[in-house]
Amino acid sequence: MQYYIPMNFDVRSGEYLFKHAADDVPQIDSAHHIPHSHHSFELYYFISGDGEYYVGDEAYTLYPGSILLIRPGVKHHLHIRETEPYERIVIRFPENDLTEVFREGLSKKDNFYFVRNSEVGKEILQLDVHFSNIVDNMILSTFKIALHLILTYIINFQPDKSGANKENDKITRVVDYIDHHLTAIDSLESLCGALHMSKSALSKLFTSEMGVSVMRYIRYKKCVTARALLQKGVPPTTACGEAGFNDYSSFYRMYTRIYKHAPSQGKWTLPAIEEAENRKSSHPDQIGPE
Repeated sequence: MQYYIPMNFDVRSGEYLFKHAADDVPQIDSAHHIPHSHHSFELYYFISGDGEYYVGDEAYTLYPGSILLIRPGVKHHLHIRETEPYERIVIRFPENDLTEVFREGLSKKDNFYFVRNSEVGKEILQLDVHFSNIVDNMILSTFKIALHLILTYIINFQPDKSGANKENDKITRVVDYIDHHLTAIDSLESLCGALHMSKSALSKLFTSEMGVSVMRYIRYKKCVTARALLQKGVPPTTACGEAGFNDYSSFYRMYTRIYKHAPSQGKWTLPAIEEAENRKSSHPDQIGPE
């Protein structure tokens, strides 16, 4: 899987919605927690957080790389906890714009799949690349083209039910450990010791599956944790230590690279979010919550 820095886009037109959002502190009282439905299809791709999603009478525990296919008129809602930063990509599209092949194909699919290391997951994350590289007046048409490819992969997706995907099991174990022990990890050596893996084996596995070195991934996750503390008014030097950084200079360099401002500046909206807000339609509420 290719590593990325979230672009946080929100592109809307009619019944189409393409949205990548990340909340350092999830809003548990938001409209997303109220059962609701749409006239359109929805794809919900879960990147990080701690929660469940309810579709009709079914409840699904969310894992990084989970995807939900929500059909028109079906009530759904999210239950997310405040314990972890919450990130997702949501795509909404009208049924009337689908060809008969797509309609028939989607009618045979389940509501929930785990697609993190599949072509489905890769193509969804590719939307970030499109958003950062395509000129504004071509974003929507590019996203619609990408949607057809994503739907094609979903229709042809065959989940691995044999339990034979050992590499996927390994990387899931590694990522889960990092998520639950993030601030205590101070070196590659200590992480390898906890996981009972050699440095070469862990580095090769992580880079192959995630597209980034394991320590860079950890520094990124620590920055997300620090930003949530800063947002609560914690001083930068304190947030640095509580997020698990050993020195302020390393924290400062990584933080400014990701968020484009110093930890002390207190800007809680990324430039990409501000740009995306300008792309919203003049009636942003017509589409409703995720």
